[in-house]
Amino acid sequence: MKTTISGHDLIIEKDLREYTENKILKLRKFRQDIIEIEVTLLENHHKKEKKSAFIAKALVIIPGNDINAEAFGKTLFAAVDDLEAKLATQLRKTKEKKLSFKRGKNFLENFFRKEQ
Repeated sequence: MKTTISGHDLIIEKDLREYTENKILKLRKFRQDIIEIEVTLLENHHKKEKKSAFIAKALVIIPGNDINAEAFGKTLFAAVDDLEAKLATQLRKTKEKKLSFKRGKNFLENFFRKEQ
């Protein structure tokens, strides 16, 4: 799994980079076939509220689908936390959808075999 962490008009310090990498590596438990994750951190200049001063965006490339997520936070660390939670939810859904399709297919095959 290749991870890319970049900042848009923002210098990313070592502790923030390590924190983000640790959060992103936790996503491996949901899908083992992740090809690449691109994370972009930036400051939100369009909002006047201090509630959402920073933005964290991510693109997760997996076979068949790409997953996009965007999270806002008061600090960069809070935005990364929220981003990780959103990505985990989306990855969990894709995994469950894939498994339910396989299970449903097997269920139907077994059901029709029993009737004959």
